[in-house]
Amino acid sequence: MENKKNSVYTDILIIISVLAVVAVSVILKKWFKAEVASISWFFMTTLQSIFRFAIPTIIMVSGAKTLSSPDSLSIRTVFYKDILRLATAFICWSTFCILLDKYLFKRGGLLYCAEKFLSDTLIDMNYMWLVLSLIGLYIVSPLLKRIIEDKSLLEYFLLIWFIFTICGNFFGSIPDSYINFEKINNAFKMSAAIHLSGLGYYLSNYSIKKPLRFLIYALSILSIIAFLAITYYISVKEGRTISTFIPKKLPMTVFVPASVFLLIKNVFGEEKSSPKIISFWAKASFGIFMCHLSVLDCLMKSGILPHTRVIYLIVITTAATYLVSLIISAILNFIPFVKKYIV
Repeated sequence: MENKKNSVYTDILIIISVLAVVAVSVILKKWFKAEVASISWFFMTTLQSIFRFAIPTIIMVSGAKTLSSPDSLSIRTVFYKDILRLATAFICWSTFCILLDKYLFKRGGLLYCAEKFLSDTLIDMNYMWLVLSLIGLYIVSPLLKRIIEDKSLLEYFLLIWFIFTICGNFFGSIPDSYINFEKINNAFKMSAAIHLSGLGYYLSNYSIKKPLRFLIYALSILSIIAFLAITYYISVKEGRTISTFIPKKLPMTVFVPASVFLLIKNVFGEEKSSPKIISFWAKASFGIFMCHLSVLDCLMKSGILPHTRVIYLIVITTAATYLVSLIISAILNFIPFVKKYIV
């Protein structure tokens, strides 16, 4: 999430996306415990469906910045600068989270905490999987750089991803005992991180005509409504919150983040440079992202959060977690080695 193309709209996208990640982390602490179809459950489910744009948007912005660089992406630079930084940050923050679980939260032995953390990360339950996805993105970025040089080739690249991965995952989630869409889809599985980065570059560098832009906005709204309706129907039927259709690689994974990307780009303008405070805030967002879950756990364990209605508690907890994480990240960004490799 390092600023390589320092435009105000990409910085704003990073800031609001990380704030949305924090909100989702807070909601997940309460969502599965809430009574299905209650007001607080509807509130949390609505926010879940809207804020799921966050992770794809971060990947899109990271890809757009990396691939938009006027310099050629040498393999040596990619590994010794971008990947080294992300790998170091992942190792340091992972170690910190594991030690926190072991010694502060007493969640088990050191080996157990390490195994659980890595297991959660690798199966997409832990937010840290984003860092691994970005590492994968940087590994293939020299190849992607060649693809984006040809607009037609880039469009073909995005089309086959949308058909075989996004649409394929949607049909694969529909139960059937004859065709077995899921098994067929697995044969064409493609990395969301790699293709979302290509989508981010495309939306960043090519003008999207107004009719198509408004179609994307409409499809994103329909996607959110569909997620709410399906989640409500299945959860009421089962008598508990069912998160099966929380979108990861479904059509909503494209429409909602794409609409947010285009909206912010058109509101703030693609040529405007960021003021220093916005630029620093965006840079500090990586540190916020990496430490927010530990901050949230500490706040919940401390008992300082007010006992109030769930809706108010989510707003207060999100604000407190984000603010504390921002302060921590801002301080770390003034420490020479730490700001280069950790945050």
